[in-house]
Order: sequence, then C-alpha cells, then structure tokens
Amino acid sequence: MTGSLRKLGLAFVFSTGALSMSAFAQDVQELFNQGVQALKKGEDDAALTYFQKVLAAQPSHEQAYELWKTTEHQIWLDILVKKGDFELVGKRLMALAEMGRAERKNDGDAIKALLADVKVDDVVTRRTAIRTLAAEHGEFAVPYMLGVLGDQSDDDRRVMYMQALTEMGSDVVPPLVEALGASDAFLRRNVALTLGYLGDHRAGPSLAAMAAKDENETCRNAALQAAKKCGATDALAGFLKLGSDYHYRQDNVLAAKGQGTTVWSWSGDALVGTMVHAAVVPDELAKRAYGRALAIDPANAVARMGLARAHASEAARLVALADGGVELGDLKNAYDAGIVASRLAGVDALDAGLQEAVQHKDVVTAVALCRAMSSAVAGPTPGLEAALRSGDGGLRTEAALALAHGAVTGRGKASADVIAALGEAAGRQAVRVVAVVDSDANRGAAIAAALEAKGIVAHRWERGASALAVLHRLPGLDGLLVADSLVDLTTAQIVDEVGRTEALAKAPLFIITADAEKAAEVWGDKAKGTLANADGAAAVVEALAAVEGDRAKAVALAGEAASALADLAYTGTDVSASFAAIREAVKTQPDEVALAALNVIQATGCAMCAETAATLAADGSRSEDLRASAASAAAACYARGQAATDAAVAALKTCLGADAPLSVRAAAARALGAVKLTPADRAALLAGGKAEM
Repeated sequence: MTGSLRKLGLAFVFSTGALSMSAFAQDVQELFNQGVQALKKGEDDAALTYFQKVLAAQPSHEQAYELWKTTEHQIWLDILVKKGDFELVGKRLMALAEMGRAERKNDGDAIKALLADVKVDDVVTRRTAIRTLAAEHGEFAVPYMLGVLGDQSDDDRRVMYMQALTEMGSDVVPPLVEALGASDAFLRRNVALTLGYLGDHRAGPSLAAMAAKDENETCRNAALQAAKKCGATDALAGFLKLGSDYHYRQDNVLAAKGQGTTVWSWSGDALVGTMVHAAVVPDELAKRAYGRALAIDPANAVARMGLARAHASEAARLVALADGGVELGDLKNAYDAGIVASRLAGVDALDAGLQEAVQHKDVVTAVALCRAMSSAVAGPTPGLEAALRSGDGGLRTEAALALAHGAVTGRGKASADVIAALGEAAGRQAVRVVAVVDSDANRGAAIAAALEAKGIVAHRWERGASALAVLHRLPGLDGLLVADSLVDLTTAQIVDEVGRTEALAKAPLFIITADAEKAAEVWGDKAKGTLANADGAAAVVEALAAVEGDRAKAVALAGEAASALADLAYTGTDVSASFAAIREAVKTQPDEVALAALNVIQATGCAMCAETAATLAADGSRSEDLRASAASAAAACYARGQAATDAAVAALKTCLGADAPLSVRAAAARALGAVKLTPADRAALLAGGKAEM
C-alpha cells in the first residue's frame, strides 16, 4: 500500500552467520548464475534483481572472488556498460572480489618458503611466488625481506626483492614507510627507492622528511626522487594532509588493500607490528602523522589541533567499544593516554578541533572534545558556541554543560542559549536517531521531516558516499533508511559498511522504494520494512518503538544538565527560561533526573515550580527520598518569598498524615512553616499535627 510500511520480517541482522539460518539466504553462486542467464536473454530487469539479491545476501570477499574468477570477462563488461544500477552493482561485486584474496597471515615458515622461490631464475615460479606472497601474506612479508634490501653482497637478489615488493602493491607501504627509520643507510636508501617505485602517496611525507634531514647524501637524493614520484615535496604539508585523511577515514588512505589492523613501527632496529582494533586504526595513524608534523614544526597549530583531536577521537571510540562489550585489553593504555594527551594539547587546540568536528558533523569526536574542555575554560569559545548550535541534541547538551561549567569557574553568567539547551536536555527522553539515504532529494527531505516531527532525529544524505563518510562518526543509530537506488553506490554497500561498525550494526533496515514487492524479493527478512514516501514515517516510528535505545546515557545526560542549571542558579545566572522544562523533568523523568531538577527549584524556583514540587511530595507512588527532596525544594521557594498556591498547600497538607515517612512529613512541615498562612489556618495545622501524634 502506498506510503505504508510493508512488514518484511524480523529486525535486520548484519551478521553473516545469521544469514545461514534464514530461508532468504540462497546460494550466492546460483543467484549470480541466474542473473547471468537473464542478462544473456536480454531480460535486464530480472538480471538486475538477481544481482541485487546477490549483494543483499552479503557475500563474503572470498565468495565474490570466486564469482569473478568463474565468470567470463565479457559478462563483467556487459554489466558495466549498461550504466545506472547495473554499473553500480558490477563495480561493487568487483570491489568485493578484489578484497576476496585470502586473509593475510603472519606465517613465517610459509613466507620464507615463498621468498626462496622469488630468487629462482624461472620467471613463472618467481611470479607465482610473488602473487602468493601478495595474496596470502602482504605486509607481513616485509620484515622477512628487509635483510636482503640491506645486503650489499648480492645485487641480483636485492633487485629481485625490491621488484617483488613493488609488484606486491599497496599492502607493503605502511611497514616500508616505518623502515625508513633504520640506522643502516644502505637499507634506508633501498627502502626509499622501493617506495618510489610503488608511488603510493602515503609514503610521500616521510620520504620528503628524509630528503630534508637524512645525514647521508645518497639517502637524501634517493628519498627526494622517491618523494616526487609519490607526489610530495613538502613533508609538513604532507603529514598534515595525511593526518586529516586518516581522521576522516578517507578512501585514499584506507582503501580495501591499504591498511589492515596492524600498525607498524620501527623499534630496536626492527619492524614491529602491533595488532589494534579496526575501529581505532585510523586514529592511531592520524596521531602518528600529526606527531611527525609537530616534530618538524613544534609551533604548528594545525598539527597540535590534529593530535588533540585524534587522541580524543580514539578515546571516544574505545569507550564505545567497551560499552559494546569489547574487551579493550592493551588498548586500555591507549585510552588513558588519549585522555591525558588531548588535554595537554591546550584549550586552543581542543577548541580548533571542536570547530572542525562540528563543521564535519563528527559527533563522536566533538562530544569527546567538549568533555575535554569542560573544566578547562572560564567562558565561551568559538568551538563550544558552534557545538551549541549543532543539529545533534546530545552534542548541544555537551557544549552547554561545558559552557555552564565555564561560567561557574569564571564566576560569570551563562547565555540564554546555554540555559535553553540545558533545559531541553533535562526534559529530554531517550530519542531515536535514524539515517535517511535517498538520492531523490524531495522524497528524502519529506521523510526526514516527517520523522523529525515525531521526535526522531533524522540525518539525511542524497549520495551514499557522503553518508558513509559521516555515519561512522555518529555515536549510535536506531534505524537505517536507504533507497533501493542511489546515484553513486548500491544499497547493499551502504548496508555492508554500516554493519561493520559496532555502534551502528544493530540498526534495523528500512528500504525506501516505489516497488515494495521487488524490495521484498531482494531483501527478504533482512529488512524491517519498506516505505514509499513520508506517509510511511508513522509506521517506521512504530517499528522503532520496540528497538532498545540507549536509555541509560540519555538519563545520565539529563541529570547532568539539571545539575548544571542548579549550579548556575546558585552563582546568580537567571535560569528561569528552563523552568517549564524543569517542571516537566520533575514529573516525568526517573528519580535521578527528577532529584537534580528539584535542585534547580530549590535554588531559584518560581511559584509554579514550588507547586510542582509540592504535588510530587504528595505522590505516595514515588520514593521517600524524592518526596522529601520535593517538599524541601518547595520550602526553599517559600522561604524566598514565593506565594504558595492553594493546590500546593493542599498537596503539602496530605504529606502530614501518619502513613507518610517522617522525612516527608518533616520536609512538608518545613514548607508549610514558610508559607504565609492566617493564624486560624496555622492553628488548625498545629491541632491536626497533635491529633496525628
């Protein structure tokens, strides 16, 4: 039905293991073969559907590689020349196939055996060995080859190894770059030459730095020529660019074959590979690039900013991993170091990083930077002000908290925008966050607006690549809405990439489509449902209601916001603009938030706030501590001269019954004691109190 959410089954699961249990998971090869047969018959619509089903089944890299190997080249050409969705599907399958070589293994014995074949005279044997090294071992072969590159006694063998490394491709670049730190000048020179032959831009900055400062003239000359081949002559500019590219997870530095989960370093005159979680590899490499830029120019503000940002980003991602149940192990040290290092960079560096993070919608990093600045500023900064204007509610709250703490520290007064943001946060329930990826700009905007109107935060993109560049920086995702056809990527690629990020992987999938039947055929029970336009938003909201959100974090943030408002009130800031939100928080939020909101009322509440507190004190279903605190808050308001409403007095009187806990009765009595009553009313209360005793 047009505009409705078509039910397709259970919540989407990204795990490939789950696919084997689904009736939808058909044999990938058979699906592909059916698509090829349809293509040969000229049945393009049917062929495209089969190929889309192949991608929706999330084939492994190895499966995609088998498809590529067993399919004649002309078929791939036929798919690509059709353009549109056919071309996108073909490119995606070929990209998966390119990644489908065996996972690289650090197997010393196997590597040594293959290297023995690299030096034989037989060309076929030698090239087979090189291809196997590249396919099965890649970067792990480099430490076993450096000895030959530094050996001056066998020129032929050295040249063979350098040629082999060149043919092995981009996998070997990261460890070779680190090998430029070797103390052996002959080795450094040959590594530089090899990197020049490879021509990978990631090596350019290190080669340019070597060309500028190496003590050996031969090394300097070799490095200079190699740097030019890699497109870099300015080491500082190159490192800054490299750091930025790593931080923003750009494909030019983190392509499929470009970097695994091993971070290489040169230590004790040897290459050392350290395994780290894939989520923080870019942060580790960004830290390294910015650190090297700072070594060249210690006064460089961009390098210092980048280093602070990378440390904060890594710390934030490690927290997210830990929250998701991942054992950090040795990475706990990286988290500790990140917390310390980000603060050592200085407030100006943190704030510059925050401005960039807000501009690029890098919410994860921006939140971490707000927290790092929270106790280190005494007033507004450009970065915090920019974060306060963010479209992300959580980031606005973090910025408001930092600015509130700054106002308290600096004995100043927070702005109206800070008060408004804190009030909003204090009353905010756990919200849902979704991503809408639709190349139909009008349809996507309408769907996002309809979701926003129902209290869901909707991030929207028209191009799949733009979405992927930003999605991994979101702290979480409750739903993924993707059109069945995009201008630049396949729907399956968006789904695959999102599924590789722990914080996003559990988000249920909804397909935006004008053909629900076809979507059901392609995606089966891997999609929660479909919608054709904005009319389907209500059904999406209903479906998301059952998704378990991050309630604990929302509650904690609301409590912090309310506490900050109380602190501001005690230092003289007018927080009255938040009173409506505070009253709502007292009535609807859990006890920990309601207690913090009551502190605001106690500090500076109005007559209506006092009535809300008095009403809460009379609510026998709430906890004793909360009721007593509510009565005490009302008492503080009346002590400051606020007028008590009839409803408030009536509510407080009900707290005096013998069935009420003593703490509640005493606090209510204190509140009534501060209320201006007639002598007769006061006498009646006293008489009633004696009667209860």
